[in-house]
Amino acid sequence: MENRASATIILVSHLSALERNEILKWITHAIKKIENTSSRERIIRPLVPLLAKFGYHEDAVAIVPEIWDVNERASVLGDLALQLVELGYPEKAQEVAQMLVKIEINKGWELARARDLIDISISLVKSGYFEEALNTSQIINGEWNQAEALANISLEMGRMGYVKEAFIVARKIEYQHWRTEALTKLAAELEMLPINILYPLWIESLPVLTTRSRKNLLNDLIVLGPVITALGGSRAKDSLFSAIQDVGHWWPESVN
Repeated sequence: MENRASATIILVSHLSALERNEILKWITHAIKKIENTSSRERIIRPLVPLLAKFGYHEDAVAIVPEIWDVNERASVLGDLALQLVELGYPEKAQEVAQMLVKIEINKGWELARARDLIDISISLVKSGYFEEALNTSQIINGEWNQAEALANISLEMGRMGYVKEAFIVARKIEYQHWRTEALTKLAAELEMLPINILYPLWIESLPVLTTRSRKNLLNDLIVLGPVITALGGSRAKDSLFSAIQDVGHWWPESVN
């Protein structure tokens, strides 16, 4: 059964649509009759992307739970989600990402799963699915991993020319490391925005930036120095750094 199914998978791409439909249905049902888990998984691995390629998305998703090894199942789901994004099915990709999150994988594989989900969110934003990318970033296990995903989403949006939207995402990142990385790379693009766009964006961003600790705020203001210069000239930047020094004297380091 395994050999026949494997050989048939190789030939599927060369069949007519009608023949392909019948063959894929047969393979999908035949897999469940294969008792050996390793044999079954060796067929499912190439079958899932094939089903997705020819539009059988529901069948592709439904057959993944037949994979007994949870780590292998997670790997297949990650690949499937990326493929669905490339095929233009972001909502289905999100559904698969949700399935990936719910799998109780071995502890050593948690980082690999987070990486898969980050890659899915990046793929979504590159394909123009901003909302779906942000939604996917929020289901990633661990706040650090979520912050990394948001930083990558922000940078991709900036590279695509959506600088304002990229900054709005970056300013919300809670971990300073990833926020600094995103803001540093966005600062040069932000200062090039027309003043009628940059000024209101800056005004609405300040309340967000000031919700964090003094250390975080000062770091963000330094990183965004080019933006401040664009808004008020070099004198504004000099005044900012002078104010930062003054704050350091009367606002103790222990105060957050």
